[in-house]
Amino acid sequence: MEISTKKTKVLLASTKAAVPQVTCENVRLEQVESFRYQGSIITDTCDCRAEIMARLGMARSAAKSLTSQWKDRSLNLQLKCGLMQTLVWSVVTWVRIMDN
Repeated sequence: MEISTKKTKVLLASTKAAVPQVTCENVRLEQVESFRYQGSIITDTCDCRAEIMARLGMARSAAKSLTSQWKDRSLNLQLKCGLMQTLVWSVVTWVRIMDN
């Protein structure tokens, strides 16, 4: 297996302050503070606030895009209420996680 030292970056996920130097083939690899992995934001401090804020932003954007559905008279009130409950539940869940 070959590792490209130009493309490879390192993230040390720890709650303790430590700055180890990681090398490969005598080349020091760049250390980053955060990166996206499978759609989630991973940080070096193991803090999930950035992930929560990103997801809340996506939820806000999705809710704004539903304006035409809220105004659509052909959709019944029960369906609209169910959609609203789902949106509110997801936001409340993320806010509770963020408070902890």
